[in-house]
Amino acid sequence: MFINLLCRRRGGGTDVYMKHIKKAVALLLLLSAIASPSPALAASGAHTVSAGDSMWKIAVRYQIGLAELIQANPQIKDPAKITVGQKVNIPNI
Repeated sequence: MFINLLCRRRGGGTDVYMKHIKKAVALLLLLSAIASPSPALAASGAHTVSAGDSMWKIAVRYQIGLAELIQANPQIKDPAKITVGQKVNIPNI
């Protein structure tokens, strides 16, 4: 829909022009999906839980979002209950 509007605003582009734009957009979407793996797959390290740690405190320490930290740690069933010595994956975002 957006591509069709773009072509109309650029002077009533032809079908060939629209095909090229659609291919370019599809290629960009594909490349961005390949270049941006999910945080769970892009772990850059691990944090060992210390006394007083929480997922929120770990997220703040590494300057990442809490949702990204939780997503990078599917092995942690209850993010509110982490234990001392447990390994928490730190995503590379």
